Amino acid sequence: SFVIFSGEYALRLASCSAFGDMTRWQFVKAPGNIVDLMSVVPVFLFEDVEVQAVRPFKVFRAVRLVRIFRVFKLSKYSTGLNVMAESVVGSAKHLCILNLLLGIAVMFFSSLVYHLERLSCPGTKEMTDIQFASYRAECDELRTGWAKDGFLCCDRRDTPDDFESIAAAWWWSLVTMTTVGYGDKAPRTLLGRIVGCMAIVTGIVLIALPVAIVGTKVEQAYADLELQQQQEAKAKSGVVHGTSYTSSTSTCLAGSTTTASDSVSSNGGSAGEKDAAASASEDGSGKPVRREGQLNYRDLRALQEKLRILEGRRKLSLAARKQVEVLIELCEHLERADKRLEDLLSKDRELEVCIQEDFA
Repeated sequence: SFVIFSGEYALRLASCSAFGDMTRWQFVKAPGNIVDLMSVVPVFLFEDVEVQAVRPFKVFRAVRLVRIFRVFKLSKYSTGLNVMAESVVGSAKHLCILNLLLGIAVMFFSSLVYHLERLSCPGTKEMTDIQFASYRAECDELRTGWAKDGFLCCDRRDTPDDFESIAAAWWWSLVTMTTVGYGDKAPRTLLGRIVGCMAIVTGIVLIALPVAIVGTKVEQAYADLELQQQQEAKAKSGVVHGTSYTSSTSTCLAGSTTTASDSVSSNGGSAGEKDAAASASEDGSGKPVRREGQLNYRDLRALQEKLRILEGRRKLSLAARKQVEVLIELCEHLERADKRLEDLLSKDRELEVCIQEDFA
């Protein structure tokens, strides 16, 4: 294997500067590459030395296993893994509650089964050494966990062989509550088995509730992801259509304004008519006159940009995302309605100029 590791290190060293983002000296100084080098070099330095001398350096090969965590970098290319990670993060509070309740239940059932199983011990503390040796010989001979006199096999401290302490019973309690059931340890008395049944039922109830919540979070995350993709596609198509609509509207408005100006200038008209036509677009200072209730397009577009940024956030709930979508559509309708009103007012001004020319 050291030949493969050596070849891999040599190839990475030779190609590290191919893209210009790292020099070979920077490659050698990298902590991960130092570990790779130290896991290979001792094999060449101590090739003729006994294996016992090289064995301490093999710990560096174990450090190489940390590189397996690079596989988690693939999560950014997987939508499913991102959804699962987001669901777990969103369910962190519920999972913490599950761990707390599970820990309390483990402590409770471990203590209960330890003390109930201990009631069937024969009282080995009061036995003589000869009696205890004969008692243990019977337990070793039968290998059922029971002695011939009907007592449970216990040690010198008068504790069961399967549950030496409450801490030793934690493993049995955790395995039982999660319904794994390895079977390496099990209660042998009737009371102990009743406690085991209670632990199984309690574990199923405790785990089922948070798991349902996590499942709901996963479903909600998938729904939010699909909605976000639809909104992104809709936003892209909306930008394209909005650009063409704005350009056509600007052209029409420019054409209408030019026509009105040409008609007024060609026909001359009175000074009052020219002032009326000019006052429709400018005031005394030369600045455009804003009609009452006219929208401020700059503020409206800024509001739309903020809403789109808010819509793109992943942590936004489904209800809030729908409300943001409604607000964006409302802003678009307001902008279209205001532009339509501007067109109507422009045509009205043109018609008024034509009427004044006809009756002049």
